[in-house]
Amino acid sequence: ITALNIDKTGPDFAKELRTNVGEMTKEAFINYASCQTFLALGFALSAAAERGIGSCPMGGFDAQKLHKAMKLPDSEIPVVLMTVGVADDSKQAIPFPKFRFTVDETCVKHL
Repeated sequence: ITALNIDKTGPDFAKELRTNVGEMTKEAFINYASCQTFLALGFALSAAAERGIGSCPMGGFDAQKLHKAMKLPDSEIPVVLMTVGVADDSKQAIPFPKFRFTVDETCVKHL
């Protein structure tokens, strides 16, 4: 949102946000709403982990087929899926040993 004044709060801020969102093209609004969805997804994943519940975000699905299968209204577009559940610790999901990269292998340090 290019003209949004982030220094404002309260009703004026909400009014300005609604105005800017309302002026977006459909494609721009879908992109904006998708970004908001991913913010909520991050919180949901963290909340599940905090409660000891396994979860996994999933993309790469056929949104049109999912839309049809779930009989969603035209105003709703599937963006991401999130599975939740309790892991069966007696079984290893992947038959390979787990490994982690070191911080030096995954992060670039700028001094």
